[in-house]
Amino acid sequence: MKRILISLMTIAIVAVVGIAVTRAYFSDTETSTGNKITAGTIDISVDTENPWIASEKNQITDMKPSYVRWTRHVVRNVGTNPLRLWKHIKDVTTADNGQSEPECTDGGGTWVNNECTGNYVAQNNIDEFIEYDMYIGGEVNGSSVNNWLGGTNSGGTVVIDEDDGITVADIESVFVFLKELAPNEEITVWQSYHMKNETDNWAQTDELTYTIEFYAEQVNGNGPTSHTLLLENKNTGGDWSPIIGDGIWGVLKWAGDGPTFDFEDTLEAHGLTPSTNYSLIYYADGWPGNNPGALLGTGGSTVGGDLTISANPNLGIDLPDPADDNYPTGAKIWLVPSSAYNAGTKSVTTWPPGSDWLFEYNLIKYDDTNN
Repeated sequence: MKRILISLMTIAIVAVVGIAVTRAYFSDTETSTGNKITAGTIDISVDTENPWIASEKNQITDMKPSYVRWTRHVVRNVGTNPLRLWKHIKDVTTADNGQSEPECTDGGGTWVNNECTGNYVAQNNIDEFIEYDMYIGGEVNGSSVNNWLGGTNSGGTVVIDEDDGITVADIESVFVFLKELAPNEEITVWQSYHMKNETDNWAQTDELTYTIEFYAEQVNGNGPTSHTLLLENKNTGGDWSPIIGDGIWGVLKWAGDGPTFDFEDTLEAHGLTPSTNYSLIYYADGWPGNNPGALLGTGGSTVGGDLTISANPNLGIDLPDPADDNYPTGAKIWLVPSSAYNAGTKSVTTWPPGSDWLFEYNLIKYDDTNN
């Protein structure tokens, strides 16, 4: 009984000690309720339509050699955030669309009873004979209507110059950067379509259809993805802006992701130094180190300065290479004289660039599925 009383007394003492060490503290609590995260908007209208449902306001009809037809679109940022804006032409198709007597004869056929018979063969590549240019702003002979015939743009900023000779076939699927637009800001985009002077009777009645697309993205985005790349010489001594209208340019089209980097058709370039070997390269900043770059193909220019390269290299790396920390969102593609490039070390050995060096208009991406 004595032991039990001692134990109870011990427990009581411990309890008293426990109460004795309890403390109170000054404190304050502030609570904010009803918090929200609301997403902003990236949204554009074209010709006051959102969504844009109209085709070219007036279909371009009755084209003839040497004719120039203009179209005009007004793009406005109707979202709440600044955006970057691109334009491209896609879904280009051509059709013979019937024949006239001269067209039938030009194609090797025989015109009988208002029908083309015999061995008529349609040429059907009118997209290669329609040259294209584009301006931001300005006016065409003071006109503000679509499908304006003839004239020139005055006061606008040249984006693609007709003097370069770029055709609808060349520009198909090329995303051309236009401008960064603030909320409620708008721009006027003029395009002209010029049927080459040398277009012959084979093109009579032929038809070209296409889709125009304006693409807007938040300003810190990676930009649009395409398998067609416009290459331009640039102002390398200044802001690296493209040099427009000097006739020096190129277009690269490739098939997309795969075990090899397959050129869908060819690299086509113009205005280069005549009779000169060139290398198409992936330029990765920081090599030789961890960023080895890559050689995509080589070829020689003609006496007229034109170049085509067909290739399907097995690169063994993605574009951009994951080690290319300076440009993780896309790869730089350059066309340089082979004398300025060391294929062994995959490095450029001459600097500064010449006026015939071509640089990517947009960064590209490629996934090597064997890598």
